[in-house]
Amino acid sequence: MNDPSKHPTFFTKVPVKGAATSADDPVPPKTGNALPPQPTAAYVPRCVLLDTEAKVVSSILRERPPGRKWRYHPKCVHWRSAGAANNWAYGYHRHGATMMATIEKSVQFQVDQCGAAFGGFVVLHSLAGGTGSGLAGSYITEQLRATYPAATIINQVIWPFAQGEVIVQNYNLVLTLAKLTQTSNAVLVLFNDHLHRICQSRLAIASPSFADLNRIVAHLLARLLPHNLVPPAAGFPLITAYYGPQIPAAAVPFTTLTWSGVLNPLMQMARTHTPTDEGLPWDVRDAADPRACVWNGATVVLCGRGRGDAADGARAFRGLGGKVRVVGAREVESAAGEPDKWAAVVGPTSALAAPLARGACKTARAHVPGPARFRHQYARFGAARTDAFAGSDWCCC
Repeated sequence: MNDPSKHPTFFTKVPVKGAATSADDPVPPKTGNALPPQPTAAYVPRCVLLDTEAKVVSSILRERPPGRKWRYHPKCVHWRSAGAANNWAYGYHRHGATMMATIEKSVQFQVDQCGAAFGGFVVLHSLAGGTGSGLAGSYITEQLRATYPAATIINQVIWPFAQGEVIVQNYNLVLTLAKLTQTSNAVLVLFNDHLHRICQSRLAIASPSFADLNRIVAHLLARLLPHNLVPPAAGFPLITAYYGPQIPAAAVPFTTLTWSGVLNPLMQMARTHTPTDEGLPWDVRDAADPRACVWNGATVVLCGRGRGDAADGARAFRGLGGKVRVVGAREVESAAGEPDKWAAVVGPTSALAAPLARGACKTARAHVPGPARFRHQYARFGAARTDAFAGSDWCCC
């Protein structure tokens, strides 16, 4: 998204004079590190950037890819210096109220910039750490719902690696999802394990970094967010997405695509919860197969050339289950290095039940009578059993 003029959904044209400094931000850094200056630009993203660690915000602001024509608005960048200790309760109870008080003017500023076009919020956060789970994923989402009750709120969450990023990640993700099921219209779940596998097996990246994983997420969101992602069934807002083709940029000029070659593997990925479009279990061909995922409706997003063939091919997705919408089936020009045909399917699926149940089971087991384990680390910062173990009802073991 180096050219913001082509993405009016995500950017506002606002003249910003001068370079941003730490003095421009309403929350002075407590670490003594000045906010790195940013170049003057006419476009700012419609976002509020926040973290409980100044170094994280600073590193983001220092990223300046060649050709970028936008900058973060200095009044919409906020941080603290203490972190959240990988603890949902610390992020929710200790940082929540004070951080919300500092960002509410920034949120209102961005809402005002949208004018009549304002429809809601997208909250991007992780589930494993204390800031992503307790602050952004729980407290701020709750306050947005209270302040803007009619707004659509979509939370895009990153599910931690199965092997573990932090030892208490299952506590954090269950606590967060218990809150989000009450406040969010849609929770788009993307898995770190899946993103890592795509990078290694399909994009020829031997040792993927978090920047490589984030690049996939950003590309996917740019294509999905202009469309309505809210699932049809109330009460269970969790959704996930699959996309294809998955081709390294260097291979795009030498690849010829057809819509059937894109959509048939994508259908099978959705049916079998397979993140990549190779090595698919093609023997799972029927929704009645116990190995097949059950979908309660889906949205198929198409982008590329050949509108008629694409719409015809997308009809096959009706076999997933529920009502299937096909959107974006129009002629568009692909950016350099991107395939001229691209598709994604997004919606609520039974594939989310297994990782959710595993997380809930591990958390519930830690709260049976016996050793306190990590409970005291949450209780000391204000977490109650009612917070934690609304989520344990999902446990199926």
